[in-house]
Amino acid sequence: MNIKYLISLWILNLFLAPFVFFGYETIITVPGKIFSLIEVFPITILFSTVFSFPTLIAAILILKFNVYFGLNSLSLKVVIWSVWLIGIYVTLKLIGGSVIPVFIICYLIAAFISVIILEFREIFNLKNFYKKDKIED
Repeated sequence: MNIKYLISLWILNLFLAPFVFFGYETIITVPGKIFSLIEVFPITILFSTVFSFPTLIAAILILKFNVYFGLNSLSLKVVIWSVWLIGIYVTLKLIGGSVIPVFIICYLIAAFISVIILEFREIFNLKNFYKKDKIED
């Protein structure tokens, strides 16, 4: 695990969460009360970036201090994912508001999806897959 993995996790989470929220709004809410994703997407990305930055810093610090902890790869990922999920929950609880429980669910689902995407990418090593196709042609 490296900083590139953490930044990929952060960016994926930032961009997936509004789509998860839009899906939730589409399925759950009454027609006519659905926020347009195009209208709120830039604002969501801006505020999500600012509010999630402390969680990213905490995850990077854990990664850097792993030299002293000596955690294996799986243990380190579990610790960082836990910090990530707790960071999302705490940050949104500190913000407060009536829509925050929905945001917590949407951001946690987006975090799980982001982790799954990154793990599948690592398992299948898609970067090398594409490079092999170009070499064979």
